[in-house]
Amino acid sequence: MGKRKKRLLKGQSQGARVGINVAPVGAEGEFLTPAAGAPVLRVVVDPGASSAVQELALGYWSLEAEGQWTNRVSALGDAARTAETVRGHAHAVALTLACLGCGELPDVRSRSELEAQGVRRHNGALCEGCTSRGVTVSDTSAEEDQEQPEQPEETGGEAEGAAEEAFWEPRPPRLRILDGAPEELVTIAREYWQLSHLELDGEYAVWAGPVKAIDTTGWGPAHIAAGAAARAELPGLACPVCDGLLTLTSRTAYEQACFGELPACVDCSPKLLEKMNKLRSAKAPGEATRSNGTGGARPRSAEVEWAASKRERIRELCPLEFLPEAELPVADVRTEALTLALLHYAPSTTPIAPLSQWGEILQPDPSDDISTLARSGFVRIHPDSEVDAFYWKPASFEEAITAAHGDLDAVEPPAADKYNPRKAAHYVPYGTSMGTAVTKVSAHLAERLSPTHLDQVRREQLLVLVQELIAAEAARYLDQQLAKRHLPAVPENHGERLRSVFHLASTRMSLGEVINVVWRAVRSASDAAQQHPYAPRANMSTAALNSIETGVQAAMDGGKPLKPYSFDPGQLAALTRTVFYRVLEANPFEETAAQMIAALPQPDPEPQTAEPRLDRVPRQPEHGTRLEHVPEGPAASKAEALAYLSAHRATWSVDDFIDHLVYTQSQSLAPRATPRLKAHAAVAGALHGLYEEISWIVQEPQEAVLATCAAAHHLMGDVEHGALGEALVVEFVARVATDDEADAPSDIGGGA
Repeated sequence: MGKRKKRLLKGQSQGARVGINVAPVGAEGEFLTPAAGAPVLRVVVDPGASSAVQELALGYWSLEAEGQWTNRVSALGDAARTAETVRGHAHAVALTLACLGCGELPDVRSRSELEAQGVRRHNGALCEGCTSRGVTVSDTSAEEDQEQPEQPEETGGEAEGAAEEAFWEPRPPRLRILDGAPEELVTIAREYWQLSHLELDGEYAVWAGPVKAIDTTGWGPAHIAAGAAARAELPGLACPVCDGLLTLTSRTAYEQACFGELPACVDCSPKLLEKMNKLRSAKAPGEATRSNGTGGARPRSAEVEWAASKRERIRELCPLEFLPEAELPVADVRTEALTLALLHYAPSTTPIAPLSQWGEILQPDPSDDISTLARSGFVRIHPDSEVDAFYWKPASFEEAITAAHGDLDAVEPPAADKYNPRKAAHYVPYGTSMGTAVTKVSAHLAERLSPTHLDQVRREQLLVLVQELIAAEAARYLDQQLAKRHLPAVPENHGERLRSVFHLASTRMSLGEVINVVWRAVRSASDAAQQHPYAPRANMSTAALNSIETGVQAAMDGGKPLKPYSFDPGQLAALTRTVFYRVLEANPFEETAAQMIAALPQPDPEPQTAEPRLDRVPRQPEHGTRLEHVPEGPAASKAEALAYLSAHRATWSVDDFIDHLVYTQSQSLAPRATPRLKAHAAVAGALHGLYEEISWIVQEPQEAVLATCAAAHHLMGDVEHGALGEALVVEFVARVATDDEADAPSDIGGGA
């Protein structure tokens, strides 16, 4: 193989030449670039990096004396892999981008990060530490002005040149809020004077938003409304008229100052100052007037009172009430687990912060909300919820006054009939305070969700919930992997296929096994997208779904065992962590739903008023009903079958159960086996496989059989197959009962 082919195998383009213009410094693995002149970057390579990686990192960060990059990234190899390798083994310190507040030098791991830091520093932005401490550019500017040492006076052209040089260093205006300014005007002032950055060496100002985007309805021009609440000052510049501190009258005045033309200050503009003072003095309700769109006037107090009535309406609809003596509500397993997750993971519970302010996800399925908790009575809407959390009719005062044809006396008051559960705050009412109520309800739910307190019905609900969470977390992981590899989400027309395959996988596979299948499928789709760059990206996402279906079906058919993959459990939704780690105390990445439920301890026996009896059975699906005795003859339902098997353990063995399943499977081998018989045989095989899995966890054989029979309804994630599974259990009980009667001695003296 020639040199040319060897070089191409390394990923370099034909004719590429890699240069390195760095100079080593005292510390090992640290270099300065460019080597000659003033250094711009200090490149730090990890000590454990190989010589090839070090050479790649130095070539990536190398600069010429003019400040240009020595090498194009494409000349170093594949752009994405090169950037990833450099990011993982080296970083650069920008020596010319010190923070204005603390002087800290930023660390960057890619060229794009360096460019972003350069834009931020050029725009006057501070480091994260200074920003978190509340330091502003105006504060640092004031400190620089105070700490600037006195310089000897310069005469003649030198002094004039120094003044001109100082003038050509524009800074963002410093905002000083006036005492007694209305809050609405202060908001307008902050938006009006918010500067994005400066361009062309400070000669051109780029504002955060256009003036027309600022809501100044009724307050008049934006620059007058802003001046009525605050003064924008430029420290170090004097008004050319009064020689006082330069205060800006408008954005145009600031742009003139940046360009070199000093405007007159606010105090030297008497007509403008009069308008600002008049607007600021008219802040009290009933005194201020705000112009409408037609040039007329309407009392500001009418709009203020209309907006304030929204808050009163919320307090009427959602009063703050505490019910320490009320009976605590109960619900199904999913609702109670969701409530426990809400109380356990909420950033604040006094009141419960809106979901839109959470730093994590409550439920893996984004289509779900917490309105079921409010309907179940666990939480209530807090009266201090944000006004925009409700849907109002009319939507605004302008809409109300338009509907009233301008008659203020006929304006319709706002009314709310719906609310957004993600934006509203909630609280728990069952206590003397919000804090005690949360503690009380949390303990109540933890006890109800304890495995020893779960009857058969609630265990089945828990099994369904576990399967839903595995399917939803797998779907979330798929979306994350597609986005990470720059592939679109699975098209909506394949949504039903996606939900079906994950639901099927959740019945027999652990979350880690499903993630294994998803990761491999997305990686294959990403590789195909790289090999076929002109193919539609949506086709690659569909190909990933096809691979997932193939992998899940292979796992369901008993193919090669899959290695469970995992990731940081903190990335799971709050509900998922609550169910798996708090209720089940299980590892979702390694255990299937059936294994988790089968491993639960047996429920505590119910309190008895008389002597203990063996014919008590778990609760039935109908709330409040109970089978008082074990049926004497063949069972009519799965619940009765479980009760019979539990009470008559001496009449059957594990071998009897296996023989029954094997016999049922053999029916499909008949020459004229009907589709119904074949489906029956398939379900028997699935039930047999489920028993093999459960028997590894539940050591007592008959308990493993009972756990398998209890999960028969959820076989293969299909309603029909679940019904066939229950039918198999009932048939087994009928066979046991028949054999028991045949073995009993007859009344006429005959043998069995």
